[in-house]
Amino acid sequence: ALSAVPGIKVVILETCQSGGFIGKGNLDDIETSTIEFNHLIIDQFNKNITRDLLNKTPYQVITSCTSSQSAVELIDLPHPKDGNPFGIFGAAFCNGCGYDDGNYYADKDGNTRISLIEMQSHIDSFVMSLETVIGEIDQDVQIYPELSHFTLYEY
Repeated sequence: ALSAVPGIKVVILETCQSGGFIGKGNLDDIETSTIEFNHLIIDQFNKNITRDLLNKTPYQVITSCTSSQSAVELIDLPHPKDGNPFGIFGAAFCNGCGYDDGNYYADKDGNTRISLIEMQSHIDSFVMSLETVIGEIDQDVQIYPELSHFTLYEY
């Protein structure tokens, strides 16, 4: 469905096993039911779609985790901005774009643009900072293409 839209498409996936959509992680680690479920979702969009469709140019993709990880949601730790439960990936993404306090933390080079790789780095740091509060979190953000400097957000 997205391939019919001209230009570069930015795909943001905050779901368990989302890295599988860009080939990040070991598919052998996923339960068979999850793989079959992913295939069913993909087949609903297009009967001829391949599993690695998002690994092609004109796509820029960021996923919340690898194909063998779950997207972590915190229920017992309220979000500092609105007090609601939150998914770590979404909270880190919004924090990097200035949602929490108007500071654009993901913009490491201060050029008023946040690239895909800067957002990946910010989310990784955000997760590590939460680990000091709640313990180990097994969630590694993935991007395609690797090391992409595509502008994800500009302010």
